[in-house]
This record gives sequence, structure tokens and C-alpha cells, in this order.
Amino acid sequence: MANSYYYLDADSFLELKLETQTSIRGTIQESETYFGDYEKVNGIYFPFSVETGQKGDPNRQVFAIDKTSENPPLADARFAMPTMKTPGVTSDVFR
Repeated sequence: MANSYYYLDADSFLELKLETQTSIRGTIQESETYFGDYEKVNGIYFPFSVETGQKGDPNRQVFAIDKTSENPPLADARFAMPTMKTPGVTSDVFR
């Protein structure tokens, strides 16, 4: 079971905060994620600052994004399944 609550800015409708409640072994775990430092990238607002952690815990992870790009060109080879190489194993082993 997981519940997510999104808090949006009333003027821009940008996401400011995300609260998530997850049930782990019957115990509710609550986390918070804050979004900020929005910048427009190719017409889309993107948060360049993200802070996340357990609700009420002062120890949080802070991510600062330096730059982002939209739809960069990627070679099709990046999406190919890797080949499995097992040294010393021959097909006779699996008979």
C-alpha cells in the first residue's frame, strides 16, 4: 500500500512537495520530497533542487542539478541487451 500527496504552487501549478506513505511489514513509513529552484528548459519548468528524506528526520539528501537537456540524441546500441559471457563454460555443461 502506498499513498502519495502532491502539493502544488497555486499560481504556477509547479510541484513543491511530495509526501509518500508506504506500508512496510505493517508499519507506515512516511517520506517527504521538496522541489525548488525551477528553471525553464526548452519551454518546460524543471526543478534544479530536490531534497528528500523521512518525514521528521533532519538528515536529508539534497540534489542540485547543474544542467539538463531535453531529448538528447542516443545511439540505438545503448538499448541493446548485453551478451552474456561466461568464461570456461561450454554447452556440454548444460546437457
